[in-house]
Amino acid sequence: MVLISLKSVLPGAQSANDGFLFETTTSTPVDELIDSLVEIHNARLRSCLIADAVKGLAMYGVMKRPEDVGTDHVKEITGGNVERGDNYVEDPSGLRTGNPPDEKMAEILNREVRALEEYIHKNQVQNQVALTLPEITEKINNVRGAVTMAYPMGLPEWDLAHLALDGSVDKLKVKHQFNPLQNISLIVIL
Repeated sequence: MVLISLKSVLPGAQSANDGFLFETTTSTPVDELIDSLVEIHNARLRSCLIADAVKGLAMYGVMKRPEDVGTDHVKEITGGNVERGDNYVEDPSGLRTGNPPDEKMAEILNREVRALEEYIHKNQVQNQVALTLPEITEKINNVRGAVTMAYPMGLPEWDLAHLALDGSVDKLKVKHQFNPLQNISLIVIL
């Protein structure tokens, strides 16, 4: 068994401020190892996107249609109609409807997101927990299940949570792409 500590510099940071442990064997071919490391790294990035999107979903509800984006109080001032549900909380960014699920469902969403965030957090390196793709996938599936419980009718196709959970994030324009040879340092622990 070999533990690999992958450290990376997140966009905008000056030093290695993120990373994870990966367990492998000495007989694993280098190409296979690199593929596995990239898969885990990308799954962690996708998990961060899912976590942020689902937190917004729990707090402010589904995303508005792109053509309807804007703060609700401005919309009302200009004579527009704002749908206010029982749990209405205006989204200060104007991206979401302001109609989150009920408190119990919001707590379930947040609980599953916390479990995902805790598993992929950089502190797992200090805790000596090696990440696995099946475990990340299981945590993502738990979040997906919570979203389905909170929104049984499904999310709009333009909602970021929908795109991230369905793996459709490649439809989004990505500013930063992972280059395994840039801003990465590996530490092998035998």
